[in-house]
Amino acid sequence: MCIFDNEYIMITEFLSGGSLFDFLHKRGEKLDEQKIFYICKDVALGMSYLHGKNVLHCDLKSSNVLIDENWNVKLCDFGLSRLKDNKKNKKDNIRVGTPHWMAP
Repeated sequence: MCIFDNEYIMITEFLSGGSLFDFLHKRGEKLDEQKIFYICKDVALGMSYLHGKNVLHCDLKSSNVLIDENWNVKLCDFGLSRLKDNKKNKKDNIRVGTPHWMAP
């Protein structure tokens, strides 16, 4: 529920595994090949789903990949996401995303 007009709130489930970034860099844990494949597959499926809905995430990085206790992966942080417009114009050439993680 939102108290103020023109403010949007998204409530999501808690994922106890935290982000992929935290798992790899803060906990320093290693992933076996099976878990790496499973994470990559879930990220690809999530991105495919979003693209099928004409949504561009624009900020895919390890800190925006969340893991639950069963190693299910979910994407988060849609603050930079955009709806894909099939009409091309000069605004489409503007780069959007976190500079360290953007394609050149």
